[in-house]
Amino acid sequence: MPGRPHKVTQKDSQDQELTAQSTPTTETQHGNQHQPLCLLDIPAEILAGITSYLDPPSLQNLGLVNKSLSDHVNDDGTWHRAFVQQFLGIDFQSELYDCQKRLLLRREAKSWKQEFITRFHLCRKWVLSRNSTVRHIPVHSAISSMHLMPTQSALLCASTVYGIVSRSLPLTGKILSGYLNPTGPRVGIGIGNPNVEFAPNVSTCILASDGGTIKVLWGTRHGEVTLTVANKAIDLSRRGVNFELTRCFVDDEHEGPVLDATWDDRELAATGGTDGCIKLWDTQTMSCLWTSERQSCNLVTDPVIKVASAVATRGIVVGCMRSGNIVVFKGFEEFVRADTRNGKDLDFLNIGHSIQAIAIPCPVKSSTPGTQTITSLHIDNNTSLSHPTLLVAYENDAHFYRITVGAYGDEHFRADVFGDTAFGPISCISPFFATRVGEHSFILVGDRIGCISIYDWHSLKGAAKGAILPVRRFEAHDNGSTVTAIHWNGTTLITGSSNGTTHIFDGLTFEPLRSFSSPTPRFRGREHAPPANPNDDGRVRQILVNPDKDVMIANVGNAVIAWKAGPIGKSGSGGVRGRVPLNSGGYGRKKHHGGKWLHQVEWRQNIAESRHLLEQESKKSRVVHGKAKEHQASLDQLGLSEQEALEYVMMLSREETVRNAGTDENSVTIADPSHSKSLTDRELSMAPEEGTFETDETPSDYRSSRNSGNDPTSLSASSSNSSSYENDEKYLPSSLDIPPSTSTNDQHFPPIGDSPTPVSTPGPGSSSAPRANTRSPRSSAWNIPLRTPTASPPSLRSASSIGSSPGQGRAGLPSPQPASAGDDFDEDLRLAIELSLAEARSQGNI
Repeated sequence: MPGRPHKVTQKDSQDQELTAQSTPTTETQHGNQHQPLCLLDIPAEILAGITSYLDPPSLQNLGLVNKSLSDHVNDDGTWHRAFVQQFLGIDFQSELYDCQKRLLLRREAKSWKQEFITRFHLCRKWVLSRNSTVRHIPVHSAISSMHLMPTQSALLCASTVYGIVSRSLPLTGKILSGYLNPTGPRVGIGIGNPNVEFAPNVSTCILASDGGTIKVLWGTRHGEVTLTVANKAIDLSRRGVNFELTRCFVDDEHEGPVLDATWDDRELAATGGTDGCIKLWDTQTMSCLWTSERQSCNLVTDPVIKVASAVATRGIVVGCMRSGNIVVFKGFEEFVRADTRNGKDLDFLNIGHSIQAIAIPCPVKSSTPGTQTITSLHIDNNTSLSHPTLLVAYENDAHFYRITVGAYGDEHFRADVFGDTAFGPISCISPFFATRVGEHSFILVGDRIGCISIYDWHSLKGAAKGAILPVRRFEAHDNGSTVTAIHWNGTTLITGSSNGTTHIFDGLTFEPLRSFSSPTPRFRGREHAPPANPNDDGRVRQILVNPDKDVMIANVGNAVIAWKAGPIGKSGSGGVRGRVPLNSGGYGRKKHHGGKWLHQVEWRQNIAESRHLLEQESKKSRVVHGKAKEHQASLDQLGLSEQEALEYVMMLSREETVRNAGTDENSVTIADPSHSKSLTDRELSMAPEEGTFETDETPSDYRSSRNSGNDPTSLSASSSNSSSYENDEKYLPSSLDIPPSTSTNDQHFPPIGDSPTPVSTPGPGSSSAPRANTRSPRSSAWNIPLRTPTASPPSLRSASSIGSSPGQGRAGLPSPQPASAGDDFDEDLRLAIELSLAEARSQGNI
């Protein structure tokens, strides 16, 4: 059927003409073709810089646009630029091979494209995975060490309290029955009862595995070293575990407890004990290959508390003593030349005569040498055989040390200091030495305020001036808790704190990915019970990650928390009607994960836990508020603000400094009786009460006799005040040592005058007791006369006339020295005392 011809309107024809004019074309043999996009006209370097900000999915989608962009995306240099831009912070205008920014880089894939894609998806799993954690308790005491078997993802946990090693599957929480112990098979093996299968004399335990075979090296308190080997230890089809036990010879045992042990390759091990000896063992036969000389400090045996061995690679064994001293044993080159993996017999190696011992004193500068406890000892396997390098760290020290053994002048070693004292002592340290060409060695250090510092191991910047500072630092735990465990695997950085929390960061950018709370349960309604072992606290002790880098295991006390970065679901929230959901059972019904009662129990637990947290927070806030309120009340009582109180304290401090300086200058000066003032007995009795006078018990200050004179004023003064002196004599403080008077009737009351000559009163009732605390005119405030007002009350005039002669008036007399601020204060205090005495006499109280 013939169709109706299409009618082109005038508007459509105009639009077609405009489109034809605006679209440039080029003549080719196949006809007209559009010009390339303007994006491809820019240089390739700038295009690589633009695409370096894209993630792997965006880069792959960009390669689907056209052939030119596909070639650009397929270039491995494009992925290299994108990787260093997003993970190392190197932009396209900077140097590509920046050693400082590439310090943490550990490349595993052959191409940068594969490296970028693998790391990107693995980090997304750590961030977006919704898998829950699994908690289980493999042993009934604090876990001393853990080992993750790489092939079967099984966990080995050792307990030196019970002397057992448990086997468990951390992702399911299943604990396999039966324990490994250093005493061999016995009755009840396979039951899993630690009260039957235990050895309480274990002092140290180290774990290792080779495929499905477990190796456990035990050190006991009586010096015995044993090896437990279990083949097919992780076999779920059988009950219990079968293992072989190999003991060392009695003559090869340590003379005391074994304090530390370490593996060296698969066939060698080293131990150190309280006898001050280091032993090297062949783990196939448990025969002792070499024993060091007994180490001593101040003629006393110095126990070996830390051992490091690199016999198979560097031919050295290192031990650190309890005193902090280090000893390096060199000369094991025969072990390096002999391939231990070929199963050669190592007992026939003659190594006794070629061993050289190098003693290194403790590098810590402390006021009490011999009390430093080492916490970390490592050997760098990248150094030469003639100059081995050690990493040493001590407890409660803000530095760690790089010790290079070799000939450096008169010394046999060189020590370089790393650290920053501004961030306090080091709490944990983890070295990561280079294993391949092109990699860099660095050290991760955690401190007590929750920060992580990164140090370049081969850096020499600042070594001559002092300590080498870190190249980078960031805060891992913002609550200020101590960093107790560090694990880094190139992709993620996992840190544990003293309060049991675990934080996960990106291994290169240190961006936070995830965090886990403490696996230990909280005790609601009561405080935490103190642990039997002080070290059995709630801190994270050890962190492990499997070779695939998607399973994390952390240990807190006797509990183990495990988590796996599982697959990520689709981000879309919608769906198609009639499609069965992914998490549903058959016939499109959702899978039930438990009854309603389970959800109610969880809600109640969450509510109770929230209330407990609120109560704890309110208690802390009340304590803080109470302290602030008490502080403010004390300030209000003083009538000062906080700023005024601070200024007042600073003023008192300055005055005390000036006063002490003046006292030090005059402390050795003995006053001359002809140029000093005499204090009356009553003034001496009142001085400690008023806090104005000080007494110096100097034998030269006493006078055994007094000169007689015919001064009627003095006689009247002494006669009128004899009774008052008798009454006041009982108020003398016991701390003021005044020689007793030889006279039974004290009638002597000398005047206080400005005459340089002391005034004495004759008469039968005058006291002949020596006079104490003869003060210098420079330091005494009594040398300065008082300026008496013109009109004074009669009581004041009478009081002033008692202690002075008619020819000695205080008013109008010039001061022998200019008065200072302290002397003015003494003047006022003296005037107040005289007024008080005069008023008391007028009322008849005295």
